[in-house]
Amino acid sequence: MGKEKTIVVNYKVKKELLKFGSYPTIKKALEGDTKTPQKIEIREEAIKLGGRFSESELTQESEKSDNSTSDCTPLI
Repeated sequence: MGKEKTIVVNYKVKKELLKFGSYPTIKKALEGDTKTPQKIEIREEAIKLGGRFSESELTQESEKSDNSTSDCTPLI
């Protein structure tokens, strides 16, 4: 338990997640805080409702694992 990847959801999903706790609790859970079973449950439900892991974090992780990206031109 600790810090996980950020989960991105739309406003409608955030409203549905309010049945699990307050807005600050949901925000912390989606940002990766998994210190309590409640926050873990919020994250699992967010994924079921269509949430996805943050693209920027996934991109950073793949760049760390792939050393050949230094010779690639960035896509803008």
